[in-house]
Amino acid sequence: MKTFRALQDLAACVGQEVAVSDWMPITQEHVNQFAEATGDRQWIRQWIHVDVEKAKC
Repeated sequence: MKTFRALQDLAACVGQEVAVSDWMPITQEHVNQFAEATGDRQWIRQWIHVDVEKAKC
C-alpha cells in the first residue's frame, strides 16, 4: 500500500490508480451497522437504509 507523507504527495497522484483492494460483498448487516455508526438512519425516510422490503420498490 502506498502511503503519503504530505498532501502534496497525494495531490501528485490525481488521475492515477494508487490502491486497489479485493471486492467485498456488502450485506444488509453492513448497511445497518454503517447507519448506526454514522447516525445516518434517514429517520424521515428510514427505509432508504434499513427497511429491506420498502427499499425493493
